[in-house]
Amino acid sequence: MKEGARKKGHRRGCKGDARFAALVLSDEQRSALLEAIGGKIAAEHFELIEAMTQAFPELLRLLEQKGMSIARLRRIAFGAPTEKTATLCPEIAAAKANKAPGKAKTKGHGRRSASSYTGAKRVPVSHPTLKAGDACLDCQKGKLRTQPDRAPVIVVKAAPPIHATVYEKEVLRCSLCGKTFTAPTPREAGQEKYDPSVGVMVALLRYGNGMPFTRLEHFQENLGVPLPSSIQWEEAKKAAQPLRPVFDYLKWSAAQAPVLFNDDTTMRIGDLRRKIRAEKDPKRTGIFTSNIVAKVEHHHIALFFTGRKHAGERLDELLRLRNTALPPPMQMC
Repeated sequence: MKEGARKKGHRRGCKGDARFAALVLSDEQRSALLEAIGGKIAAEHFELIEAMTQAFPELLRLLEQKGMSIARLRRIAFGAPTEKTATLCPEIAAAKANKAPGKAKTKGHGRRSASSYTGAKRVPVSHPTLKAGDACLDCQKGKLRTQPDRAPVIVVKAAPPIHATVYEKEVLRCSLCGKTFTAPTPREAGQEKYDPSVGVMVALLRYGNGMPFTRLEHFQENLGVPLPSSIQWEEAKKAAQPLRPVFDYLKWSAAQAPVLFNDDTTMRIGDLRRKIRAEKDPKRTGIFTSNIVAKVEHHHIALFFTGRKHAGERLDELLRLRNTALPPPMQMC
């Protein structure tokens, strides 16, 4: 729509509704109105009417401006809905915009240095033809010295979360007596089929990154290294047993916190559900995972308990470990 057509239509609207025209007062009419009602109403009501007689003509004037939108009119009337520096302190924002730019980012600033790869396997590589003490090939006078800093080359490869090694031991059989002789198992193979690192990795994937056992099972199956979900649970449980003292210490530390957060969520455990169904008259049929979070100094401790007890009971058990000399903690739930 053209600007002329918009303004023309707006003027027709004002003329067509006498209510708007009657509200637009000249300075003389406005002064006469305020003088007539000045002593007949309360002071706060008089100030409100005076402000309204000033605001309405200004509102109509804004509507007549070219390019005026409802959003812009709303910002003028009610202020900006944001508290950004550019809105509240435009002079500060302008000063920042005019500030000389700092050092520009160099190309490849998102790359990580070799020192960041703390979990990478380190393979020392020696020079194929030179060694420390040899004469310099360039000047033929100096001798080469080993430098403390090596020149790293990073190679990143993909591998399954759980990988396997099959040791195919040679079997020899006597052609006369039929006795067989099998090669011994290498020492690096260990004594158990599942290395302790399997339970650690499974626990990190499941409880640290939310990878369900069944999803990891399908993933490993597709990669050719089967790992059933039942085996995952057994290995994770086996790896967690030595960490029980750490968990007990975390519970004690959380009990001393000034603020404790707790909440519940339902959980399905097949073995526990079968035990509940086997009971004649179970008082409780729900299974919950309760979470208690405590802020201790500059970090948080998150504790999880799964069973038939709810979060209130878990918190009650935790507070029994609290130092009696401390004031009661604040509970958020």
